[in-house]
Amino acid sequence: MAESSKNQHIQSPATGVFNANNATSSATRRGLDVTNAELQHENAPRGSCEVVTSPPVFTLHIELFHYFCTETVKTLEASSQGATVPLPVIVTHCLSTPYLMNELLAFAALHLSIVRPMQREYYHRHAMQLQTHAINDLKDSGCLNINPENCVPTFLFSSILGIHMLCETLYFHRDDLSSFLAKFIQYASLHRGVRAIAGTSWSTLQSLHPDQSWQNGSHSASNIGSCRIRRSLLEKIHGAKLGPALTKHYQQAIELLPFQTQAADQPPEIAPCHSVVAWPVLVHAEYLDHLSHGRPEALVILAHYAVLLHHHRQFWVFGDGGRWLIERISDQLGLDWESWLAWPKMAINTD
Repeated sequence: MAESSKNQHIQSPATGVFNANNATSSATRRGLDVTNAELQHENAPRGSCEVVTSPPVFTLHIELFHYFCTETVKTLEASSQGATVPLPVIVTHCLSTPYLMNELLAFAALHLSIVRPMQREYYHRHAMQLQTHAINDLKDSGCLNINPENCVPTFLFSSILGIHMLCETLYFHRDDLSSFLAKFIQYASLHRGVRAIAGTSWSTLQSLHPDQSWQNGSHSASNIGSCRIRRSLLEKIHGAKLGPALTKHYQQAIELLPFQTQAADQPPEIAPCHSVVAWPVLVHAEYLDHLSHGRPEALVILAHYAVLLHHHRQFWVFGDGGRWLIERISDQLGLDWESWLAWPKMAINTD
């Protein structure tokens, strides 16, 4: 390879594979308006002249693609209790969809950054760059208008992006609780926007591919009162006399916590991982606003959500993020909120 090509920043594999004759890299395209601009700014390499040292671009991307197909997809299948899209379907669509291919490779790089700690910085840097390529390509693809041709890759992209961004938030934004919350809210907002696009494909997916397991992450809110943990938290919120608007926002967030229960006197059965990933996107924007202001009740609800993360801690995407979050929230709120946090703290101390 010529010396000049070795010194180039990593290029989008979708650009290299699918648009080899196009002199304009997709990396120069604008992303999803303000939200993607923020993501690009945060993910920018340190120093304006920094050069990414990497093997030849195709070597790296083949490594990532192989890892996704042989390792990453297995972890997704194990964590979803069988409710996954078959690998051949994913591969078929990513080979013809640049934004999906870029996100798939980004997710594999993120996985490698976690399971290979000695190379964490290297793989994490590529994960961020590939995800930026993916979001740029999504914006430029015309997928804002869902049709039978693009509904499947758009849905797959939304699903992988949501897991990716939650993992990124849980692992790489632990300087303090405030910085974590800022990233968590950014993640929820961006995923909400992409999910809104993909959500319009729901009926099309079911009609075109009725034999596939398309999971939208939602869950039934029936028997809300049968879960004693949820009921106890709701009673505390109503007893705090916060006013009708605030109470409504908190109640909606609590009711969406994916606890699945059979009897009032039993501990809550935890929902599968895809429902856990979906919760930050399903809650109303008003709750996220309260969270951004650090309101104690909003933090308590987030601590209950963190129990779900902790329950699935063997899934590499979540790891010890649930425990860390509960401990940080407990430290910030102090003894005055001890009774509100009794169950989350018990959940991490009885392993």
